[in-house]
Amino acid sequence: MPAMASLCIATSYKLIAIVHYTVSGQAPQHPVVSKKSGHLFERSLILKYIAENGRDPITGDSLTADDLVELRTDKTVKPKAPTATSVPNILVSLQAEWDSVVLETFQLKQQYSAVRQELSRALYENDAAKRVIARLAKERDEARAALANLKVTSGGAISNEETSTSHMDIDGSGEAEGLSEADINKMQEKATSLSKSRRKRKASPTLATVDQIKSYSKLNEVHGLSASNNGITSIGLIGSLPRWALAGSSDGEISLLDWGIGKMLDTAKAHTKRINAVVSSEEGDSHLFFTASSDMSVKSWRYKVEADGSAVIGASQWSYAHRGDVTSMDIHPTGAFLLAASADSTWSLADIGSGRVITKVATADFNDGYTSAAFHPDGLIVATGTAASTVRIWDIKSQTNVKTFDGHSGKITSIAFSENGYHLATAAEGDSVVKLWDLRNLSNFENLQIENASARGVQRVRFDYSGQYLAVACGKELRTYKAKSWNQIGSLGVHEQEVTDLRWDEDAKHLITGGMDSRVVVSGIPK
Repeated sequence: MPAMASLCIATSYKLIAIVHYTVSGQAPQHPVVSKKSGHLFERSLILKYIAENGRDPITGDSLTADDLVELRTDKTVKPKAPTATSVPNILVSLQAEWDSVVLETFQLKQQYSAVRQELSRALYENDAAKRVIARLAKERDEARAALANLKVTSGGAISNEETSTSHMDIDGSGEAEGLSEADINKMQEKATSLSKSRRKRKASPTLATVDQIKSYSKLNEVHGLSASNNGITSIGLIGSLPRWALAGSSDGEISLLDWGIGKMLDTAKAHTKRINAVVSSEEGDSHLFFTASSDMSVKSWRYKVEADGSAVIGASQWSYAHRGDVTSMDIHPTGAFLLAASADSTWSLADIGSGRVITKVATADFNDGYTSAAFHPDGLIVATGTAASTVRIWDIKSQTNVKTFDGHSGKITSIAFSENGYHLATAAEGDSVVKLWDLRNLSNFENLQIENASARGVQRVRFDYSGQYLAVACGKELRTYKAKSWNQIGSLGVHEQEVTDLRWDEDAKHLITGGMDSRVVVSGIPK
């Protein structure tokens, strides 16, 4: 009997050790076992846990009170709980706890590293997705803008035959064929004819005198030309209609106006960005004009004069594009070729009638961009101003850079040939100086210092048609100079903001100016 009692006691202690409850750290008084997992629990604790969570605390599976089976033990034998009163047991317990902490820390570090990698990957993917979306949105907007540029603009009282358009080289990728022998012969013949007539030419008897120019005052103005009041950025006169002008604005609108009576005749949305230049064809009554813009395009337009004297701007006839802002434009003396300079470091010649790009000139040693361009009066030389503060002279027949003028400290803002064919005037940003160059010996022979200028830098220089007078736009002011002596004749302050462009009329009796105050002002000899 004692042996049987000893066996029962030993068995009870083993059972107690097996069912030792992990959560409470005590031997269970009412042990139960889970039918699903086979784990042992203290009944009171597991029932409380099931009531709160409804699942097995070890496996996480769903668990109810019906899934528990009660274990019956001998009530007369109360097991003795294990103790850790000895030093070796305490050390073993602490070592086990330390191992557990270290292992858990290592696992946490692994999980932390994995989470960081996943987060980094997600961030990179998110950033890449945003970049793709932004690029696609930009391409979509550019495509919409290009499509809008090709569509017919407002003011269509012109017949379909007159408004038919042929858009060429829209993306600037078309191959230019180069100047043909016939083109070069045409230019040479015109240059020879102009050179001979220039030697025989006498000053017009109706040309304004120095005293008359000195008496210049404001005569008229046209305001409100830009719907958004963003300013006038370019002016062009219409040769066949001496009192008419074209005004381009910084919001892409083009206006046709009668500056003689101060009236706007028509306006149209020509570009999506700033218009940098506008010129009209001088060939008969063609009613053609051309615009160059920061939206990288050059466009041809036609206007129609109605019987009552009003006018309507029609649709774009053709257009072509550069890969950067088109900053300047000029028409060849033959009237057959259009010169355009661009911030993409190229200048081009196009056929005025069709818009076909004949040649597009770029050099490997230059990538600073062109800011201005002009034909020599004979048409065999092109001058281009650059953002690198230099002026390049080109032979039009070979399209080679034959001379470069240095001396300015900022980007070139304006260049102008004198009608005498000998002199070139240049101006730059940040310089209140106009430099004059002699094309016979390729030297800088005069510097006009703008005294008491309202702003640093010169926006525009322009010779009159006789070559005897030079007008300079500096800040809000307008200065006039006499050729040869290069003395200042007068000064005018007719704009409230920066003067951006100016034009002389045929006999230098009027100066038509445009400014960032959204006004076109006519100054001239008082009546």
